Amino acid sequence: MTETKDYKNLIKDYFNEEIKTLENIDRTELSIISLSEYETLELMEKISKLPHEEKSLLYMKYIFKETPSITGEILGIKNPRGRMLYLNKLLSETLGYENKYIEESIIEEAVKLAYEKEESERIPQLKKLNTQKLLRRKWLI
Repeated sequence: MTETKDYKNLIKDYFNEEIKTLENIDRTELSIISLSEYETLELMEKISKLPHEEKSLLYMKYIFKETPSITGEILGIKNPRGRMLYLNKLLSETLGYENKYIEESIIEEAVKLAYEKEESERIPQLKKLNTQKLLRRKWLI
């Protein structure tokens, strides 16, 4: 049990150190790539499958246009700029590009598509819930 905990702490420390490094990196040092239309759609699918906290971070920046400091404050995230770059690199690697960063405008487009997809899926669910509430009210009256 202790060995597993030590391993988890080691990974967590590595993750935090990489994020701290990225927080202070000069963006001109990054190897930026562009994506094809197909890869952008693939990126949108990958963004859709991210955990809530990571999606929220992307939505705050690209949908709600918040600064990294405000985003970090709202979401309770340390080093939000570094975390964004880490996410960018991670998403790039899932597309097969090692040590590359996706162009900002492409990430923004993919995030907007993911957000729109999520919202369009949420609307029918909300309508269904409202219908269920109305039916329950009719039966109770």
